[in-house]
Parts: sequence; C-alpha cells; structure tokens
Amino acid sequence: MRTKLDEMFFSSPTTTEAAVTLIETIPDNWDWLDGCLAAPQQILDANEAVKGTGIAVSRFHSIKPTYGAARIDGETNPQPDLRAMLIERRLPGYVAFDEAGFGGGLITMTLAKDIAKAYIMRGYVGWLSFYLGYDDDHKYDNRARFEMNWGACQRGSRPIRLRFRTQTDVAAIIARCKEIGMTQEGGPP
Repeated sequence: MRTKLDEMFFSSPTTTEAAVTLIETIPDNWDWLDGCLAAPQQILDANEAVKGTGIAVSRFHSIKPTYGAARIDGETNPQPDLRAMLIERRLPGYVAFDEAGFGGGLITMTLAKDIAKAYIMRGYVGWLSFYLGYDDDHKYDNRARFEMNWGACQRGSRPIRLRFRTQTDVAAIIARCKEIGMTQEGGPP
C-alpha cells in the first residue's frame, strides 16, 4: 500500500545558478534520479548539439551510458547520429536519466547530479525528479521526492514539487528553496 505524502510547492527557479543550487541541495544518499534535459534551440541552431540524438544515464546501463534517438518529424525508426557525437564531438540533443544512481555502481547519485548540473549550465532545459527510498519494492512508494521543471520544456512550466512523509527530514531543501528566493505556492507552512 502506497503511503500518502505531504506536499509543498515552490515557484520555479529563475536562474541557472538557482537550478544548480537546488540540485546540489539534494543529499547524495537519495536513491535515484529520473528526468530528461534537452538542448536549447540556440545550441541546436549553432550545430553544437545533435537534434534527436542523446544519451541515457541509467542504472540499467551503468557501465556505459547508452546513445539513443528520438523521433523527429514522424520518423518511424530513428537512429542516433554517432558520427556527430563521437567523431565531430557535438553535444547530445538530450540527456535522459532513468533510475540514475540507484544501487551505486559506476553511476552514483553524486555523478548523476553532476551530469545534470553540467548540462543545465550549458543551457539545457527539462525536468528532474529525485527519489528517496522505496517501500515494499514499489518504485514510487517513497519517503521523499523532489520534482523540478527547468526552463521551457514539454511538460510546461510547473512549480517545484516537494513530496515527503512527515517524519522525513527535508528541512534543508525547504530552507534552500526559500533562501534563493523561491516563493511557496502551496502545502503546509
């Protein structure tokens, strides 16, 4: 049985520095990171990143991040542009996180957070969800979750959502949100 979590909502960060600060606030002992960051149009237009080709940082591929391809303009069988990534050394069009950091190994939570911060600092936008715990072997029965949307992304502009069980210590995350000027938009005071 999944446990109902308390929720707090905060306005989205308004600067790259604020987004990076929020990621740094998530403790390294949290269990995993899901999400997707996409290259901004100006990086794609400058041919610095490869549209439709990306990398997946996942516990399922923890020895080697996997190259992938997204469907563009109705393509039925997209293929990653490995030439652009490996020979021309262009940036990925997106970075997907799938249980990155779960169980340690090569992809730790610290490394997953560092990868997310590096791409956000390059202008990438998207969404990230950090998870603490999983009960009864249920992926989404967590002690706490921190969900953020950064920049204009397909999920639209949503506020930061912090979900937690009453006994879970999330005070540092709440304090950091307030410290960097994010206003609380709902939930308990």
